[in-house]
Amino acid sequence: MGENRILGMVSGSDCYKRIIDYFEHYIIMRASDTLIKLMGILKRTKNRKLVSNAMILVLSYLNSQRLDRFNNIGINFSNLICEDKESALLILREEFLPN
Repeated sequence: MGENRILGMVSGSDCYKRIIDYFEHYIIMRASDTLIKLMGILKRTKNRKLVSNAMILVLSYLNSQRLDRFNNIGINFSNLICEDKESALLILREEFLPN
């Protein structure tokens, strides 16, 4: 992950979205590669149950580890009333800024 690809002249939220997109893509690609390899092994093996279960495990892991797409859920920050914006910012500052 080159620094310029991720951090080059983008806002904080855009930067975080790029990082999430990168890792989500990486996880999907690794799982796809693993499944393709397992399908090849499945054709050659006598222990089909073991390989089939390994494929199910990869699919289950991928399904349970999907990254939360923070920009697709919840309420748009700009739609919050002033008091709620201040509360949200306070929580974010407490969680992410050094003490």
